[in-house]
Amino acid sequence: MTVFLVGDQTVSPYDDEPSLDRVLPLSMIDSSEINAELVYRGSAVARTGRITPPASNKETTFDAVEAHIELVGRCHDHSAIEKARTLWAGILEAKTYPNDDQVVALIANFQFAAIRDQLMADIPGVHGPMEQILLAQTPGRPQWDRVEWAQQILLHACTHSSTKHSAPLLTAIGYINWWEGRGSKAHQFLELALEADPGYRLARLSDQLLSYGMLAGWNMDKNTAYRMRGLGMD
Repeated sequence: MTVFLVGDQTVSPYDDEPSLDRVLPLSMIDSSEINAELVYRGSAVARTGRITPPASNKETTFDAVEAHIELVGRCHDHSAIEKARTLWAGILEAKTYPNDDQVVALIANFQFAAIRDQLMADIPGVHGPMEQILLAQTPGRPQWDRVEWAQQILLHACTHSSTKHSAPLLTAIGYINWWEGRGSKAHQFLELALEADPGYRLARLSDQLLSYGMLAGWNMDKNTAYRMRGLGMD
């Protein structure tokens, strides 16, 4: 196995003899076979800096989100999940950002683990058990334009979310980046989730999986792997 050291401007083999000093400009491998291999195996070459979380308008929605959380919490049957999935499906199918009431409901829904997991599994638009979808282990090709749109919506929701409510949203965005083979970005979003809520279990467990080098199965196959394309081009 070959290991590469990738910096902001250069890339070099990790296990080379020091005397060889084979350091290449990062730009030289952008269109190389090495880059293609990294993309298919889940580590796309990209010049990315530290992620800055979107600015929050938390003062305007905190009370509304809390009220909706209380409302959802009163449901003791499967109806809460079905209502949340219906709302989410409508938002994902729309061509415009959700209105304020929809955003409040979406943020509230993500605060419940069972609802959160189901909504995350609904993002790629593939069939299969929820656990397999979340771990990117289904044979079907994700609808990548839908996945990208989901990320934009979740980032938009973060601008309306208080720190208390943002950890589930940031964790879901972390998963999306992992599905797309952007491990470093996924790690940063999971770190942001843990900064928002140090005890947020899904973010912590997921970050541990990333640290072990676990790759999204979709990116192990060129027919299902994410490629950098514009919305609506899948």
